[in-house]
Amino acid sequence: MAIVKSASQERARLAALVDRLSSDEKLPLSDRNAVCGQWRDISHLRSGAVMPAGDQVGFIVSGWACRLLRLPTKRRQIISFLVPGDVVRRSTMQDSAHAVEVVCLTPVDLVDVTVLLQGDPSGKQSFPALSRIAARLDTYAERFLLDHLIRLGARDARAGIADLLLEFERRVVAQGLGNCERFPMPIGQRPIGDAMGLSLVHVNRTLKQLRMEGLIDFGPGWVRIVQPEMFAALARGDVVQSRGAHAAAFKGPPHRAEALRQFA
Repeated sequence: MAIVKSASQERARLAALVDRLSSDEKLPLSDRNAVCGQWRDISHLRSGAVMPAGDQVGFIVSGWACRLLRLPTKRRQIISFLVPGDVVRRSTMQDSAHAVEVVCLTPVDLVDVTVLLQGDPSGKQSFPALSRIAARLDTYAERFLLDHLIRLGARDARAGIADLLLEFERRVVAQGLGNCERFPMPIGQRPIGDAMGLSLVHVNRTLKQLRMEGLIDFGPGWVRIVQPEMFAALARGDVVQSRGAHAAAFKGPPHRAEALRQFA
């Protein structure tokens, strides 16, 4: 059963969302108040729910979701992940050949900001700073999709999973929801398999191997990257693996702070 929150609680959650969205460009007070005024338009979606297609635009307040293709073979292919602070444009979910669903991987709270991003008849935006942030988030989403294509086509399972975990870390840390030592990952291992085209057994075995090598640690709902530089090198495909658990060489890994600024 969903927990009913008061107007003040919902406004406070939206104010926190605005603070996270303002990391690149500070929103004017008018834009901030407009977003907080949408507290009545927060949808509370259960885990597994499919967001209906339409022309709505929203920001994820809390929870994780994904864009998902259901293949004729009954398999699921996750093509991208959505985390708190991401923009969801439901009109992009359908085309003539494929039906892309947005599926909640956890309970998700989504605030509808469609009315705030609509322009007047002349095309002038009522809240231009908010519109620029939404457009920037669209650009990030395209970059994440390209990164995922590289993951699938140019990485083995070990490097691909490492690269995906690093993306999760960068994105949630940028939203102030974790730190460079430990970050939340509330989705479990099955969605990773659905994204990477791997069985649950393969994902589980790979994660355990990475933990045995001392590269990561993880538990229910969280991941910690123990050796950031070597893990980043593995994700780039620079690591040379041998029978020794720690026999790895890597070439000039970037500083960790630089890695976190890759999409800033």
